[in-house]
Amino acid sequence: MPDTIAVAIISAVSALAGVAISQTFEYLKRKSEETRWYADYFLPKKFDSISNLYAQLQTVHGALTIYHVRKIENKVELEVKVVSVFNSFLHKYHLANIYLPESVNSSIGQYIKYATEAALYIDSKLEPIVYITDGHPTNVVVDWPEELANKYEDTRKKLAKVLTPTFLAELEKRWNKEK
Repeated sequence: MPDTIAVAIISAVSALAGVAISQTFEYLKRKSEETRWYADYFLPKKFDSISNLYAQLQTVHGALTIYHVRKIENKVELEVKVVSVFNSFLHKYHLANIYLPESVNSSIGQYIKYATEAALYIDSKLEPIVYITDGHPTNVVVDWPEELANKYEDTRKKLAKVLTPTFLAELEKRWNKEK
């Protein structure tokens, strides 16, 4: 009879241990699946937002650079070729800025400042910009922001670094060394 009790106790302990191990693995599996779900849901949105911002940064800078040299013929062309492109850039920035580190946000903020000055310069070539102060109109002279190109390059590099995860950059370095 003592052998029977020992076998029953060992069987019960084994069953409990099996259930505990099974439940632990099930819990860990559920947590892993939940983490993967969040990653599958949010990471593509983050990557898409930042890559769209990167593409629009290039588009807006190209438009500003082209119309710095080329003359805009009328307000409609200004709206289509410069203002709408700039507004699209601002929209993409507002969608992506929650995913960006502070240094990139700061760099983009500075780029926006210079890009706004560039857009005003382009607009002022079409017709003078006039401010009315105390009832007197004053023509405003807007100069092309010389720092625009440098700030664009700085911002572009920072965004590209955010888009390229560290492990991919390291893999690329190793790949290039092997060639």
